[in-house]
Amino acid sequence: MKIIKPLKKGVLLRKSKVSFPKLHIILPKLEILIKHWTAHLNQLLYSASYYCKLNNIKLLINYSDYAPYEGAILVFNNTTYLLDYSYSPKLLNNHNNYDFYFKRSLLVENLTKTTLPLNFQVNFSINPLSLIRKMDKRILKNPTSKTEIIRALDYFSFFVNDSHFSKRISKISREINDNNGRIIYLSRLWSPNNTQNLLEKERRIKQNEFRINACEIIKNNFKNSIVGIQEDSYSNKIAKGLLVDLKITKKSNYLSLLKNADIGIADDGLFDTPGWKIGEYVMSGKAIITTPINVYIDNFQENKNYLKTQNRSSYYDIPNLIEHLLSNKNYMHMKKNNKLWYETYLRPDIYINNILNKKTVCNK
Repeated sequence: MKIIKPLKKGVLLRKSKVSFPKLHIILPKLEILIKHWTAHLNQLLYSASYYCKLNNIKLLINYSDYAPYEGAILVFNNTTYLLDYSYSPKLLNNHNNYDFYFKRSLLVENLTKTTLPLNFQVNFSINPLSLIRKMDKRILKNPTSKTEIIRALDYFSFFVNDSHFSKRISKISREINDNNGRIIYLSRLWSPNNTQNLLEKERRIKQNEFRINACEIIKNNFKNSIVGIQEDSYSNKIAKGLLVDLKITKKSNYLSLLKNADIGIADDGLFDTPGWKIGEYVMSGKAIITTPINVYIDNFQENKNYLKTQNRSSYYDIPNLIEHLLSNKNYMHMKKNNKLWYETYLRPDIYINNILNKKTVCNK
């Protein structure tokens, strides 16, 4: 009888002659079609990259002339989604060509079962180098993509360290700490002289008036606050006494100030629709005072998630609203409510999951 000696340590078995069929695992696929990479698309692209990695989904980011300038087309499970990130509440003309239309600045009267909200927008990043590797070269070669490519490659923020640029999500604190009701409102002005549109000129004048007066009234009445206007040639002329040191607007310093604040003041951006600041407050778990929200936001409720002024110009409402939040530390309850709202609607993986599964509040 032949004795089979045991293998010595380090000796490998010979490959068996028996062959097994190779298993080809087909991953589900999410395709995003864009024509260029802009800051308006950061939330979508970084959230999608994170979501696909978590759920073992193949992500393709391809070029398409059909994609809107400030939006994207998604294709998933034979379903098409048109995503519109523009400030304007005007619906895109071709939105009926898609199974679903998601819009950032969606008016309540335009809400349907297939026309749905994108809610708040936040400019953040997650693993930028990984995202670049997934992108069609035609997108990267587009001159209008240059700014976001530089921002993505600038890991240490040597060149693009402004608070308005994308922040790495890992650097945005979501801890619910009590900072004794500290208030934050850092804003910028828009020169009416830079537009020929008369309605836009009027809107900018009204917006600048609110921002200047809001800063002054908070600064004069609440010592536990950090407020001011970003310095530029226009603000130097009309708001010189409110200008903040440029160091404050650096991302690292701004995020530190945001972390140590409890109450964030916000107002409408372009087209009198919510800007990025209010979404940033929600992401970082702040109590919020804002001008009226004129677009549809899923389950974002007055007195629970925010307090509002009477109108776009009523900056004089702000002290009473702040006092209400300071009373009995009501701001702490609102901070917790907004942290929960973030986890339900704004967290990157949930944000994409809600789009792909049409999980939105629609009472029509």
